[in-house]
Amino acid sequence: QVRALEELNQLKDDFLSTVSHELRTPITNIKLAIQMLKMAQQPLQRDRYLAILQTECDQEASLINDLLDLQRLTAGTQPLVLEPISLRAWLLDLVTAFQERAQMRHQHLQVNLPSVLPTLMTDSTCLNRILSELLNNACKYTPPGEHICLTVRSEPETLEAPQWQVAPQRIPPTGE
Repeated sequence: QVRALEELNQLKDDFLSTVSHELRTPITNIKLAIQMLKMAQQPLQRDRYLAILQTECDQEASLINDLLDLQRLTAGTQPLVLEPISLRAWLLDLVTAFQERAQMRHQHLQVNLPSVLPTLMTDSTCLNRILSELLNNACKYTPPGEHICLTVRSEPETLEAPQWQVAPQRIPPTGE
């Protein structure tokens, strides 16, 4: 029991370390943008730094909401709210923000969707959070000049439990 408690305590410490790092990153970017905003002389520069501030504030709020949601999920007090979503439209809307982020980082985000996707019964907030985290990590850890590929396919329904598979792929730039 002592060993199990020590391992649990280490997991908690690792989690808190990761969370504090993730929460500090947007704050650091906000502070830097504020300093640059104070020195900005051109309206375009100011607009750019204000956009950075907005993005980083949204990121910070999202991280805090994720942490609160995790706490509610752990406590079992957050019910899933299932609703039908048009998967194709929903995905294209979600990916738009990541297209811009990938372009700013000199990455290429490729989206492969079939022409017809089924309506999906899901908790769109949870699905959004999951896919956003995956795309965030893809943008964060993909080097400039590389490709990120999001491929979606629809499998026929089966009686078996659904199986999820996430397989990162490196797509070489054109010419390799």
